[in-house]
Amino acid sequence: MLTKYVAGLVFAASLASAAPITVYFKFSGGGGAGTLDNTLVFQGYSDVGFTNAVNLTVTAKAYGTGDNTTHTNGTTLRTAALGQWGSGLGVCDQIEQGVVSGKSATRSCSDPHHRVDNERSLNFVHLQFSSPVNENPYVWLDYVGDTDVSYWWGSNVPGTILGTNPTTAAGRKDQYDLGEDQWRKLNDATGSSGSLLFGAKVGSTNDKFKFEYMKVQWEEPPNDQGVPEPTTMSLMGAALIAVGLYRRGRQA
Repeated sequence: MLTKYVAGLVFAASLASAAPITVYFKFSGGGGAGTLDNTLVFQGYSDVGFTNAVNLTVTAKAYGTGDNTTHTNGTTLRTAALGQWGSGLGVCDQIEQGVVSGKSATRSCSDPHHRVDNERSLNFVHLQFSSPVNENPYVWLDYVGDTDVSYWWGSNVPGTILGTNPTTAAGRKDQYDLGEDQWRKLNDATGSSGSLLFGAKVGSTNDKFKFEYMKVQWEEPPNDQGVPEPTTMSLMGAALIAVGLYRRGRQA
């Protein structure tokens, strides 16, 4: 009887320690226009005030179909610059950043022009989490034009992003009108994942926005957990006390 009771307490403790928490990421800042092939790493927090850090980070990288040889929209994803401004992340691809000097189509990557867009080429941000997160993350966009998006989530993210044709790549999900300054769920991001490729909608030409915040549901892996939560400690303590009393009774 005692064995079943202790097993039940231990099981309850394990459930308490595995409860998912909401983790927030803030992408706005003063990093500037960025450089080709750069990455930015962001800390996750358990509060929207971004004061309580957790053991989850996300690494962000930019891609675009802009072709620096022809200075036109190419068909496959190439390295781009990931910029960070007060209103969030944007992508400066090889057309926009003017790596081909003297071309009339080049534009400034300074704020506020620097956004995730599909105006002359397709822009995407790849997010790689340090450990898997739960399905249906939420995004918050700022400084928008239109907000139709395309994304790949989990196993649908191409194994090699460079050289991928976003128009034909399998597993793409399209979602319309995510709006400005509000949390919007990615409805088709199902199943847990450590990876998201997110950008302006494929097949359109008027979507543009800054990527300012993201929130996810995350269950901290047991081997990464630090000090146990009070509930977990109480349940484990009760199990240990029960074992002690049982042994004392046997010895009496």
